[in-house]
Amino acid sequence: MTGVLDAEWSIIRHDLGKVARPDSRFHLDLESFIPAFDGIAAASARAIAHPVFETAKLIFVTPDNSMQPLRREALARGKTLLVPSYGLHRGFLRLGPGTVPPDLALYASWGDGIQYFAEPVALDRLAEAGQIDLVLAGAAAVASNGRRFGMGHRYLDVEWNIFATAGMLDATTPVWTVVHDCQVADGPGPLEADSICADCVFTPTRQLSVEPAPRPVRVRRSTLDALFAEPGTAASLAAHLTLVA
Repeated sequence: MTGVLDAEWSIIRHDLGKVARPDSRFHLDLESFIPAFDGIAAASARAIAHPVFETAKLIFVTPDNSMQPLRREALARGKTLLVPSYGLHRGFLRLGPGTVPPDLALYASWGDGIQYFAEPVALDRLAEAGQIDLVLAGAAAVASNGRRFGMGHRYLDVEWNIFATAGMLDATTPVWTVVHDCQVADGPGPLEADSICADCVFTPTRQLSVEPAPRPVRVRRSTLDALFAEPGTAASLAAHLTLVA
C-alpha cells in the first residue's frame, strides 16, 4: 500500500478483515489477494444492472476474488472475457462462447476454473479479439479519485497500455471496481503518470461515479521494470507497449 492510503490502510484493513471472505490459499492475508466480502452480491448486482454491463460483449476482467460474481454473470450471459494470466507470464486468457459450456459458468468464473477452461491468446494476436467494451478490476482499497490500491494494482497500468497499443480500447472505455463500503478511502490517491483509475465504484449501498482522470497513452519503463523482474518477460511485453522513459 502506498501514498495517501498509508495512513488509512490500517483502518481499512481492520474493517475489511471483519467482512472479507477467506481465500483458499491465503486465508485472510489481505496483502496477498483481493477478497470477496459480505455484501458482494448487492454490490455486484448494481454493476450487473448497469446498461454498460448489459450491452458489453467483450470485457477485460482481473482474476481477483471480488470480481468472481461479475465473471460468472458475464459468462452466463454469453459474453467473452479476457483475463490476465499470473504475472502476464502466459499473456492473456480468453473465456466465453466456445470455451465455457453455459451450465458451467459458475465453475469457470473461479480462479482455478479460469485456468481450466480458458484458452491462451498470444500477444501478437490479441487485437483479433475485438474492441473491449468494459474493464473490471479488483481493489483492496479505492481513493475518492478512483485510484485503486492493493496487491498487483499496477498491473492494470501495463495491461491497459497493451490493449491501447493494440487499438482495443481508448480514453472512453469505462473502468469499474467493486468494493465494500469500508474500502472506500476519504481522500484522493496519488496519481502516477501512467495510472489507470476507476471511473465507477460499486459498493453494497451505493454507486460512486468518479470524474475520469486522463488516460495515459504511454507506460513508463520504470513501471514495467518494477513489475517484471525477469528481463525476458519485460522485454517480450515491451514489444507490445508504448513506452516512455
